[in-house]
Amino acid sequence: MSIGEVLYRVLKAEEEGKKILEDAVKEGEAMVKRAKEEARALITQASERADREARNLIEDARREANQVAARLREEAARRNAILEDRARKRLDQAVDMVLRAAWYGDSGDPGGPGGLGDPGDSADSAGEKGKG
Repeated sequence: MSIGEVLYRVLKAEEEGKKILEDAVKEGEAMVKRAKEEARALITQASERADREARNLIEDARREANQVAARLREEAARRNAILEDRARKRLDQAVDMVLRAAWYGDSGDPGGPGGLGDPGDSADSAGEKGKG
């Protein structure tokens, strides 16, 4: 083989090497581009999934808060009813005490001093009693 043939083969091999290298670089760039696109797609999917999960958690928290609020309202209504019942009973007792005091007066006897009640008098005759 002559020096010319060797140089020719070396140059040809060098050109083929450059072409292989250029093809490899292009292929590598394409792979990097695909990897970036896949990474973006995965990031988007993960972000969407995280958004959905966050919305679900928020909805779960809202539902639970509404349930707790409903239970608290029911408990408050129950306690209010109990307090209203106690207040009515105390008011009834107070009214009874006032009426008894007015009826029996200071002596404890019906129609006694300071009292309005007289077992012998009717309501009509009580008004005529002072006309005498």
